[in-house]
Amino acid sequence: TDAGEVVHTGLARIQVEGGVLMGLASALTERSPLDERGLPRPADLRDLGGWSSADAPRQETLLLRPQHGAGPAGLGEVGGIVAAPAVAQAIEAATAAILERTPMGPEAVLRAIP
Repeated sequence: TDAGEVVHTGLARIQVEGGVLMGLASALTERSPLDERGLPRPADLRDLGGWSSADAPRQETLLLRPQHGAGPAGLGEVGGIVAAPAVAQAIEAATAAILERTPMGPEAVLRAIP
C-alpha cells in the first residue's frame, strides 16, 4: 500500500509488522466461542486463541519512497487486512483446500482437502 512519505521508519515498520502478526493470528488460530444458540459467550482470553510476540514469525518490512511526492498517509491496518486472504491462497496452492472462514488451522485444512 502507499503510505506516502514515511515520517518515522522504525514506527512504520512496527505498525506494519504488528498488523501482520495480528492478521496471521486471526487467520490461523483465533476463534469466537459461541453458546448453544450461536451467540457469543463470555470467554477467558485463553479460550480465544491468538499469538504473543514469542509466536511471531521473522518479518522483513521494506519501506519504499513514494514516486509522486505525496505527504504522509497511514499504515495502521495494512498487514491485518491482507493476512487471511494470503494464508487462504497459500493453503489452496499447497493442498487444493479452499478455506473461506477463520481460523484456518490444521484441522480446518485437513477437513477441506479434496
